Amino acid sequence: MRSARSFLLLVMGGVLTTACGSSSGTTDVQTITINDFVGSWSATSEVFRNTANPSETFDLIGAGGDNRFTMLTGGAMRTWIDLATFHDEWDAQVTLNSDTNTLTATPVEASRPVMRYTFALDGNTLTLTSADAHFDFTLSGADGVPATVVAVFTKTG
Repeated sequence: MRSARSFLLLVMGGVLTTACGSSSGTTDVQTITINDFVGSWSATSEVFRNTANPSETFDLIGAGGDNRFTMLTGGAMRTWIDLATFHDEWDAQVTLNSDTNTLTATPVEASRPVMRYTFALDGNTLTLTSADAHFDFTLSGADGVPATVVAVFTKTG
């Protein structure tokens, strides 16, 4: 079941880029904070790619799956994953480094792996990308193989 848990942790989630404006000919960099993530989010796309065999992919949303999370002020997050008869949910504490556009989700359960993502935030669209993923492409419960994941979320509340 370890691969299923890794899969779920990976699912939650993107890549956030800083927003820039140039109304006066200068570039103003806006700092992204945890407060920019507060609310409910739902995945519109989530694709895993086998690192050793890039032609092997799995599209969670395309396969009828669902991934959503809710972020609270202070970075507490709850994530839900559903695919056919599979359901999982967990809590994590999120930290953010807007200088490097990285987001780290540390699960409350010690048995779940810490996940690190690069992020991009564009209005109500959040993209999370991780090269540290492991995924069971057979969906058989086997240990996952090294993979990358790109998940795109839309703010729903």
